[in-house]
Amino acid sequence: WEYPGRQGAGCNVFDADNDLKNFLKLLKELRKAIDKEFKKGSKEITIAAFVNPFESDVPEFAKVLDRVNVMTYDINGVWNAQTAANSPLVAPTGQISFSSAIESWISAGMPAKKLTGGLAFYGRSSTAKENMLKTKSLYQDQVQSVAPQGDEQDTYSQDPYCSKDPGGVSGIWQYDHLLSQGVLKTALKANKPWVRTWDKETSTPWLFNPKTKIFISYDDSKSISKKACYALEKNISGLMVWAINQDSDSQDLLKAAYKAPSIPEQVHTKTALSFRSSKDTTVLMNQSTSTITRIPSTRVSSTIMTDHEAIPIRNRVPIKSIRIERDYSLGDGITCFNTDYPEDLRGRIAPEEFAHTIQEINTRMDYADRLSWRVAIHQLHAFIDSENQNIYHLHQLSISDPIEINFYEQHM
Repeated sequence: WEYPGRQGAGCNVFDADNDLKNFLKLLKELRKAIDKEFKKGSKEITIAAFVNPFESDVPEFAKVLDRVNVMTYDINGVWNAQTAANSPLVAPTGQISFSSAIESWISAGMPAKKLTGGLAFYGRSSTAKENMLKTKSLYQDQVQSVAPQGDEQDTYSQDPYCSKDPGGVSGIWQYDHLLSQGVLKTALKANKPWVRTWDKETSTPWLFNPKTKIFISYDDSKSISKKACYALEKNISGLMVWAINQDSDSQDLLKAAYKAPSIPEQVHTKTALSFRSSKDTTVLMNQSTSTITRIPSTRVSSTIMTDHEAIPIRNRVPIKSIRIERDYSLGDGITCFNTDYPEDLRGRIAPEEFAHTIQEINTRMDYADRLSWRVAIHQLHAFIDSENQNIYHLHQLSISDPIEINFYEQHM
């Protein structure tokens, strides 16, 4: 029973009222028999599950199941009226996604430690009705129900046991075939006439061929890494893959999943701090820390900078870390975080959120060379306030005020 109480392939005979009850009864009997025959806890019972949780008895299922492998893929496809992501990390309100599936199962009563998120090492294609590159929007009208030819292994098939299956090709592209058949030039770059676009909302890439109007939604190392970071944040049991043989020869996707917990150093070192002229201010440099003390908004022009030494304006200083102040009601103190994702944040804030904050601070500091230092600092404070309100305060964290920033010297 992959979809107890629900329609699956289109021809399933199911009992919406009793399937779940009978499935639970079967699992309880199986659990009892396995524990009797073998050492208790030595054998696992796992299921592959739909993105939406069972409509009832989820806590009871949790007692007999060791792991629920949530199939967080095939969420969208040629069956929809519009193009969309095969496995979106997040999606517009009311739509299903990788994150909404995990959160729904947890809310229904399945412990996070028993959930596994599914990764798709393949993409799904469809035919758009217009040139999608005109607007670069992920959601555009498509030819519904009829998939175009996928990769070289995509052949005609029809379910002999289901008269409702019209038959045809699936439109599926294995990730390794996107590379070997020349759709992708490199892991993150498409071959002409294909164009790769990154969708920020769903955190997934998509490909489009303006000549054929073929659209492909798939996962790459960047999107896989973001899903792995989310899995760490939610503290679920791990990730599963469909299917591991669809990865590239160099295992791009599998490596991305394994490496996700660490934040790439280039996130922090691509940008630098500078100002419009040396008359505005002197760039700060200190091997330990430099502290910007924020004055109330009515006295922004009186911002004080302490604990620093002057260095020439030509020396840029990228931000390496920020100080985050814990909620004292939790009994925590102040921790200075470096570029590696700290273990004590696991389950509280995603590594990607931390990386995003530092990257955005660097971006604003890099832009400061077009502004006076007072305006630059004011804009930085506005961003910090926004990050706290929208992200960190929700996790009982706060980018501290005063802001402590670690600098290091990089001669240019």
